[in-house]
Amino acid sequence: MERRDPAKGRLVAAEAIKRFALRSTRASAQLERRAVPAGFVRSPQVEQFLAERRAADLDDLMATAMEISDNLADCDVRSLAWP
Repeated sequence: MERRDPAKGRLVAAEAIKRFALRSTRASAQLERRAVPAGFVRSPQVEQFLAERRAADLDDLMATAMEISDNLADCDVRSLAWP
């Protein structure tokens, strides 16, 4: 997918956009001193902690989705008034 550069009016390839985003992300991480060295391996305790966080985040997301679903099921669209 190509996008038009608004400043110069030319088409920019999707691959170029991806390369730019990757380069920008790496530079930002280095500036903020949060770059991860090549070959870094997380400890098993960190992997377990992250897995638990992901599971908790997924549980929260599912609970929110169910709440929204329940609210939509209770909603009567015909009773809504349009301005």
